[in-house]
Amino acid sequence: MQEQVKKARVGRFVELMEQVSVEMRSRLPAASSDPELTMSQARTLLLLGHGHTRMTDISTYLGHGMSSASGMIDRLVKKGLVERAEDDTDRRVVVCGLTLLGREAVERFWRVGRMKFEALAEVLSVDELDKVLPAMVILSEATARLGVTEPIERSPSS
Repeated sequence: MQEQVKKARVGRFVELMEQVSVEMRSRLPAASSDPELTMSQARTLLLLGHGHTRMTDISTYLGHGMSSASGMIDRLVKKGLVERAEDDTDRRVVVCGLTLLGREAVERFWRVGRMKFEALAEVLSVDELDKVLPAMVILSEATARLGVTEPIERSPSS
């Protein structure tokens, strides 16, 4: 019985998250001003925003084969967003990092994303925000348990 209830609630959760995602994408400006940037390229830039990353880790993160990931990195290098380098600990290993232009692109992504969240939060009442914020903390902690990110521990004013 508990399993069926959880399955139904998981389904409803996914449905609502998809609806919010679609609404946010359709009503607010895109995160990239470069129409030539694919979703995989944008995800890669966001990954590299955390620091230099090995090609094998990029490939795994994207769920692409090594040659596909390498080709995508080639395109990002040509756009001046990414640079390749040897790993400090093993010269046979290639690591990728953002260029200054790539860091600026990532900053734009985050700024636009923040604007989208702010626009959504602005239409909520204080009472609604008081209900949503504890749920968002739970979601942040859940993503940390998945290994997706660190839990967000920010003050309410940040």
